[in-house]
Amino acid sequence: MSFTTPPPPVPPLTRTRKRAAGVTVTVAVGLCVAAVLAWWNPRGYVVLDTGLLAPVAVAVVLPAAAGVLVLLLVRTRAAAVTIAVVCGVAALIALCGGAGLTLWTDPAWKRATLATAPGGYEVVSLTDDSLTWRQELRVAHPDGVLTRESTRPLACVQATFGDHPKIRITSARFAAAHEVELTLDNGTTWRTTFDPDSLRPAQTLNAECGYTGAHVHNATP
Repeated sequence: MSFTTPPPPVPPLTRTRKRAAGVTVTVAVGLCVAAVLAWWNPRGYVVLDTGLLAPVAVAVVLPAAAGVLVLLLVRTRAAAVTIAVVCGVAALIALCGGAGLTLWTDPAWKRATLATAPGGYEVVSLTDDSLTWRQELRVAHPDGVLTRESTRPLACVQATFGDHPKIRITSARFAAAHEVELTLDNGTTWRTTFDPDSLRPAQTLNAECGYTGAHVHNATP
């Protein structure tokens, strides 16, 4: 005859726990979808231009949600707590690492308007001189919180480690309703049109920014 005490019975999942798990999945999926859409941002809404914050949010939400689901659905308490702690640590690592990476890589843009058009379009200059000197010119359409900017720049100039930029853009103007003319420091001018809906320029003037493709015009000093 064996006198071994049998293990305590595993309690069944309650309806409350199942509902809480469903809510957790719904909220996590909703947050991840919203973050992916904000990162994609095909219309170029300035308010959604948050750099790496969106993918960092996904990297934090997924393990955090997994930890909550484990606590709600795994009926063996020791295993549930162990797995939940691992998920919590993963979420914390993603939060700290992602926040540091975002602060390190996100440009501290200084914005200035260089030209305006009667149709409500603008040419805006974004300059960052923290780690590298970089200037981007974009077509913008001001509309309060719905303000948009072209996701691809009209022009981009970059210089690294104290080097002088290959060219400098001295001015910009609208040559036509949907055409922009840039004047460079060597006296030459460069023009391109843009789509009035997407704000996307037909060509991008590139100087050491790494843009490639048929739509790129590489500047020469």
